[in-house]
Amino acid sequence: TIVWLYLEILRLLAKLRDR
Repeated sequence: TIVWLYLEILRLLAKLRDR
């Protein structure tokens, strides 16, 4: 499934937004 990838991308986006 691609859910794992989706979660990873979300985490990366959250980190970028919390810079």
